[in-house]
Amino acid sequence: MDVELAASCGEKRNLEETSESLPLTPSKGAHARKMIEQNPTAADVLAAIQALHVRFDNQEQKMAEFDTKMTQNAVMIANITKSIEFNAEGVK
Repeated sequence: MDVELAASCGEKRNLEETSESLPLTPSKGAHARKMIEQNPTAADVLAAIQALHVRFDNQEQKMAEFDTKMTQNAVMIANITKSIEFNAEGVK
């Protein structure tokens, strides 16, 4: 396939030659990755468990607050509905 591409300077280049000269993917620098050695101690594991416990306690508090707000909003919507029905009857 002899497809030609017009270059910005007015020359025409062969796409087959261009595709062979360009890399398929960008190249990365050749550097060694540094891996952290993990040797967790019992104290580290205990600290992680305690942090999770605190986090779950906070989540439970947030869910309880959310439940309270949902209940309040449901009551408020019911009261608004009653008010609308009362006003609709008054208009008739």
